[in-house]
Amino acid sequence: MRLKDELMIHKVSDETVVVPTGKLSIEFQGIIRNNETAGFIMELLKDDRTEEELVDEVLCVYDADRETVSRDVHRIVLVLEKEGLLQ
Repeated sequence: MRLKDELMIHKVSDETVVVPTGKLSIEFQGIIRNNETAGFIMELLKDDRTEEELVDEVLCVYDADRETVSRDVHRIVLVLEKEGLLQ
């Protein structure tokens, strides 16, 4: 899975915003504001990754247990899928 190409990711201060462009901006109107960790996951999703790969990469950077990271990554993936932002 990966983010759709029509999404632009931009870091603003301590948060990452994701803005739809092109025809995706007609389907999804708004922006997604992320904290640092969610922004890191969004950056990873510029390339094709499995959910397990996302968890592994987050664990390499952040001091957290696998269960918590797995749950949080899964929650982010579900939101992105629901909004139709993954391909």
